[in-house]
Amino acid sequence: MGTASFDRALLLFEQSRFAQAESTLRSLLSEAPENARAQALLAITLTRLERYAEAIETGQQAIAAEPDMPFAHYALADVHYHRDAYPEAEQAITAALQLDPMNESFYSLQGGIFADQERWPAALAAAEKGLAIDATHTGCSTLRALCLKQLNRLEEAAASIESSLLQDPENALAHANQGWLWLDRGQPKQAQVSFQEALRLQPDLDWARRGMIQSLKATNVVYGAFLRYALWMSKLSEGRRWLVIALLVVGFRILRIVAQTGPIGMAVAAPLIFLYLSFVLFSWVADPLFNLLLRFNRYGRLLLSKDELAASNWIGGLLLTALLIAGSAIALQSWLVAVGCAIALGMIIPTSAVYQCSAGWPRQTMIVYSGSMAGLALLGWALLWIPTTQSGGIVLLALFVLGFLASSLVANVLVNRTPRKG
Repeated sequence: MGTASFDRALLLFEQSRFAQAESTLRSLLSEAPENARAQALLAITLTRLERYAEAIETGQQAIAAEPDMPFAHYALADVHYHRDAYPEAEQAITAALQLDPMNESFYSLQGGIFADQERWPAALAAAEKGLAIDATHTGCSTLRALCLKQLNRLEEAAASIESSLLQDPENALAHANQGWLWLDRGQPKQAQVSFQEALRLQPDLDWARRGMIQSLKATNVVYGAFLRYALWMSKLSEGRRWLVIALLVVGFRILRIVAQTGPIGMAVAAPLIFLYLSFVLFSWVADPLFNLLLRFNRYGRLLLSKDELAASNWIGGLLLTALLIAGSAIALQSWLVAVGCAIALGMIIPTSAVYQCSAGWPRQTMIVYSGSMAGLALLGWALLWIPTTQSGGIVLLALFVLGFLASSLVANVLVNRTPRKG
């Protein structure tokens, strides 16, 4: 009875019928409360239902019931992995591998934990250990291809993907990885073919959905160039990315100093300052702006998530507002009206960053930051219209400008933070 119920729950789980799997497992556990295997599978099932607190407790109960069962430790690692608690996940999967060092699925999860932290060499090593046990393991082969791509070993990545697809032509993840590899090579049309196949095989595969969006936008020459820069940055460690950002900031400050040396310095520095500011603005506005354009594509608009739609609405609204105010300022020949245009443009970076931050405290913090900037700007703009309060308005707008200059750094910090779930 117990084995049959467990097998039925496992089948339901594999079919993504998680509520029914939970019901079957709870029925089994009502008859055999100390069944560690059922508790472990229940923990994983609860994770898919995003009930993380229950999942942790259930996983710990499975380990308490049978401390030497590798699957129990694997289940707890899976729970922590899905709630982005990587140290705990790594500790649990290490315990599972100590008990069973010949389980390729354990290495696949360990590699996934490393990959999510962008520890690509460690993730590659884990994937290759799994493949040494089972050369056809889908999870390990897919992970290996991703790691090779991120380590810029593109030819090896291509060979790995081809091998995976020869073994399993219906491997949706392998098709998606192939699409991202085409994007790395600057071939968006070929990428679209791979992403379409991945989505045909697995319509809810977010990795393929995001890739298809990028490949559609990358057919635009300007966005294609930006995407190549973004993919290059994604292959750098977090420390090296911050080094690139720091160098750009230092370069900007040097240009400002040069601009103050006189007419020649201004002539040299001004175009470069303009290019720098345009680049920073475009790096934040590119995704939502091109997502806005993608909404006119009958296929592309179906791919956008709620966050992507919301971000494109806000950015489109701010750009339209800036355009209308600029037109009014020209018609009225009023610098006071023109300040409103600058405010709308200045809000683009913090507003765009809100939807690039993970849900939870990073996004809430960015919302507060953006709201504070908007409040300062609007109050300052209002005070400018009253002669007796113009000095106060200038102070508030100066604070807004400081907030704008710091917004990309604040956004970069928050975008790189992933809060734990549950």
